[in-house]
Amino acid sequence: MSDCHPVSAPRICVLSAAGGCGKTVIAFHLLAPFLLNPLLVCVKERIDFSGGLSPDNLLLVRNGDFGVVFEELTLNQGRPIIIDIDMTALEATCTKMKRFSGADEDIDVFLIPFTPEVYSIQRMIWTVRKLQACGISGQKIILVPNRLQDGTLSSPIEDVMKICEGSDAPRFFWDVFVEEDEIYNHFFRKQASFRSLLPCEFYRQKARDRHATLEDRQNYASYAALAARAERVEPRLKQTFARLMVHISPGMAAAA
Repeated sequence: MSDCHPVSAPRICVLSAAGGCGKTVIAFHLLAPFLLNPLLVCVKERIDFSGGLSPDNLLLVRNGDFGVVFEELTLNQGRPIIIDIDMTALEATCTKMKRFSGADEDIDVFLIPFTPEVYSIQRMIWTVRKLQACGISGQKIILVPNRLQDGTLSSPIEDVMKICEGSDAPRFFWDVFVEEDEIYNHFFRKQASFRSLLPCEFYRQKARDRHATLEDRQNYASYAALAARAERVEPRLKQTFARLMVHISPGMAAAA
């Protein structure tokens, strides 16, 4: 990971009250691959997908045990931490933060992904209001559009700007978005992320190995195709990551 720039170690919380809005894409594909030795803390009932992270980089916290997250923030000073909160754990998380004054101080930024659908935008706005009710400044909240077509912002997303007005409103940046790509669903089914895949030529060679079983050759051919697509999507993700880091931690801005 020579392209990581660990000038600082951001603590990033990814959350939303909407399901299917891209929290996994943001946590596993946009953040974890480009941070140096990050700890990904998943607050949910179970993890369906590891994204190629090792046990030392992935921690499962059951819903309702958000106190464990604060312990990890304390124990891992100087290490990037990504907190992925499932929609079913959002209410309990906010309750914890409201109960303990200053509980969010160790979290640098709250990222709320959303898609162009009206439902997703409504739930995103609800999440913003929930965080603000916990005393979290709007300046620590960044809205990240996900699943866009060729980076084109639709009219519903432009309407989101209405909640980004005022001195303590959440932040929204036109150059920070994740384009729609079916590859993320493929990653999920294959239990992989683009950074966990070896160069596609490795899989192509394995697929041509006469000593391998037909099933193994087919699997390797499938991974070769996936790795080839991963190589194409990586530059766009890296560019989005760099733009996001400019707003989260300017010293970490990687050259896209």
